[in-house]
Amino acid sequence: MKLKKITAENIQSIVNDLLFIENKLKSALNKNERDTREYICKKYINIQNVSKVADELNEEGHRIKDRKYIGKDISEIINGSKDSEITIVAKAIFQYNNTLQRGKKSITKLIQMLKLGDRDESRANT
Repeated sequence: MKLKKITAENIQSIVNDLLFIENKLKSALNKNERDTREYICKKYINIQNVSKVADELNEEGHRIKDRKYIGKDISEIINGSKDSEITIVAKAIFQYNNTLQRGKKSITKLIQMLKLGDRDESRANT
């Protein structure tokens, strides 16, 4: 999202984009998770830090292959997910957060991924 001129139309477009993101986050967080993958993705949406998600899961007593979770496990679960609103939102946010770490800021790509997820989910429901 690039703002070229400060006009009412450009500002409204940005507000609409931010409201879209907010609605997707709220909607995903209000869904009931169906499995452990969605539970982990939902935690990531809230915390947005893979190490902290792993720590919380370990504190709750969750294990993966008889060992504690690490951040890499959480990253792999999120990246391997793609079948529900919760997992789609988690993956989009995860990828957006990674672009921030590399010094790139692409909220436009985040919005595109969320909208793509809408199309994928509607196809799965038909």
